[in-house]
Amino acid sequence: MNNPPTFAYRQRRIRQHEEMPRLRPSQVYRNGAIVAAGLLLIYILYSFLASDGPTSGGIRSAQPPKHSSKHLFLTIDKNRMDTRFEQLAPKRIFLWTPIFRSYDGPTVTDCPGLENRCIFDHDRSRLAAADAVLFHGPDLVDVGLPPPESRTRKQRYVFMTMEAPANTFVHYPAGLLQPNYFNWTMTPLFSSDVLFKYGGFWLTAKEAELKGFKMDSHALDPSSLTDKIPAVFALISNCATPSKREAALRALNRHFNVTIAGACATTPELKERCPKGTTCDEEISKYAFFFAGENTACTDYVSEKYWSRKELSTIPIVLRRADYANVNLPSQSVIALDDFESPAAMGKYLRDLVKDKAAYAEHFSWRRGGWTIAPWNTEGYRNGYCRLCERLWEEDQPEKVIPDVRGWYERESSCDDGSFVKNCLVFDFVCVCVWWLQCHENVIVALDEIASGGRTAGIAQIRQSSIDSEQRDDDE
Repeated sequence: MNNPPTFAYRQRRIRQHEEMPRLRPSQVYRNGAIVAAGLLLIYILYSFLASDGPTSGGIRSAQPPKHSSKHLFLTIDKNRMDTRFEQLAPKRIFLWTPIFRSYDGPTVTDCPGLENRCIFDHDRSRLAAADAVLFHGPDLVDVGLPPPESRTRKQRYVFMTMEAPANTFVHYPAGLLQPNYFNWTMTPLFSSDVLFKYGGFWLTAKEAELKGFKMDSHALDPSSLTDKIPAVFALISNCATPSKREAALRALNRHFNVTIAGACATTPELKERCPKGTTCDEEISKYAFFFAGENTACTDYVSEKYWSRKELSTIPIVLRRADYANVNLPSQSVIALDDFESPAAMGKYLRDLVKDKAAYAEHFSWRRGGWTIAPWNTEGYRNGYCRLCERLWEEDQPEKVIPDVRGWYERESSCDDGSFVKNCLVFDFVCVCVWWLQCHENVIVALDEIASGGRTAGIAQIRQSSIDSEQRDDDE
């Protein structure tokens, strides 16, 4: 059993307690104030980092998207990057190649809701920190690929181009593109991992209304459709294209007037008609039609040839209608060469159209139908760098490797090698021959007359056939 403490022990404990320094009330208040000030400072610093808008030190915060509250992230000035912000930093997109020999241009500042979610960099000392590495196809031939050891598992290697395959892979040496190398594609194809197209997204009036978008106005003064030059205006600077569009224009010109301006024109005056650097919109609008055919006829490849002139008071003519299917063009807003069996049939349609003002005006009826282009890079209609940034933040994405990126792009693009135009020309030649024989049925009889010795009668029949043909042309 433990013995009870002695009287001397208790007295010693009492004296020790009395000798301990006592805390004065003023000290308690001061310590409490210090603790409160510390908590307030922590709160201010947190509010400073989590607030909207610019702040000192080159740091700007960004709110998470409405559909997610899992991420707190900061955009940090590239010159003030610090590893302590690694978990809070935006997605980093690294430019391994320049884009048409320049590293300037890529940005997300025009992406509503994404302005602070991604940054672009090309400092190779920071390659390992990148979330995505961007390879611009046309520039890759001059730069090559990075060494395998520089790659990390989290990175997405993205093959990017806005050019058609023929202009993307030009001058590529054998073996430049390694198999199973890229994770994502970023091209004008709607089947790409990241869509990177020209122009915007057409919506019907109903689609725009459901999205809550303000309707566009494409109103046109009816007087602008009168007194048009009855011809197709074509501004062409590439005179030998994969699509063979120049051959298509020559064939059409046999049946309907085509005016070619630019470098491919046949006269000095037409070569200078639209100087480089000018829009030429006023000149183009004088004509009933303008040629918007691409130098490469590929699925989804619709360049500024259409987009920059879609509002003009003239009808665009394109090569293959199917190439524009995903672009969702307003109905009757373009005329396609493959809408017709031959250039001859198309020429007849255009001749009839310029004579029938009501039918011509019908091709502009879409302007009254509420067709609208989705607001630039709004959610659901992101494009290019905005879509890339958005996709990098999407969660639960499966790993993906593209076995052959060149093969994929060429196959999905379904580019025409000129066969379409060649077939049109062959069909046109056959049609012309049949038409000529039908119109000149007397020629066969005349040739028989000449062969049998009735030369005078045969020549008379040929002359009469020519007169009959001219009269038929006048009637058309």
